[in-house]
Amino acid sequence: MMKKSSLKFLCVAVCCLMMFPMMVGFTPEKTTTLKVATWNILHGNDVMEAQHRQIISMGADVISLQEVDEKTERVDGKSCLEHLGKGRYYFNSFAKEMDYKGGEYGLGIMSKYYFGNEKSSFREGGNLARDGFMKVEMQKDGQLISVYNVHFSYQSDYERQRQIQLAADVFAADPNRYKVLMGDFNIKNFDELAPFEDFNMLSTEEKPLKTYHGKDWDTKCLDNIIYTDTLVMKKSKMVYSDLSDHNALVAEFEMR
Repeated sequence: MMKKSSLKFLCVAVCCLMMFPMMVGFTPEKTTTLKVATWNILHGNDVMEAQHRQIISMGADVISLQEVDEKTERVDGKSCLEHLGKGRYYFNSFAKEMDYKGGEYGLGIMSKYYFGNEKSSFREGGNLARDGFMKVEMQKDGQLISVYNVHFSYQSDYERQRQIQLAADVFAADPNRYKVLMGDFNIKNFDELAPFEDFNMLSTEEKPLKTYHGKDWDTKCLDNIIYTDTLVMKKSKMVYSDLSDHNALVAEFEMR
């Protein structure tokens, strides 16, 4: 049996250890993480319920989607964003590229966290169909994060390079500390991404991620995530899937 004096000493020692951080003015540093994902969903591909399950399993804070149908005939009048985000992503934004079969077709961003300042046209007189990218500003743990979603032209090399340069200029000029740009770039080679050379990329020529598994495009490294030095990559993965002709990309960052 432990003596009362010994027990009292033990209690005092434990209390001192617990109070030590307060006595020296130490406050544990809080680390904020950001988990993002991007996926070209092939307009839902008649498998939206399965796509919904995959999206939920990826567990991203915010996800950018390309080739999104909103209430078109080929998705039976459903909203892709509402269906794919149900029960998890309560904030979403759609940017129309064109009217299509009774509804609209374009880009979408879904988030667990509130966002605002939605924007889908960056040039004077520009439009999403020509620019190919959109932006929202998401708030997490008191931090403002610029989230860009892109889907550049596969039909014209000239138009795609114009879009990439425009996106790079806008991204670089954005004053927010935390910025991430992701989506389907439709590049033929990594040289096309030279305008982003001052930023970090998930998929590179040295470590390429072959996200596209269709037969109509020689280059397979179409999708990417580009981010600033204020976001430190902790882990990433490519999610293989037969639910679309693209695999998804997921990345988790520490915000510093």
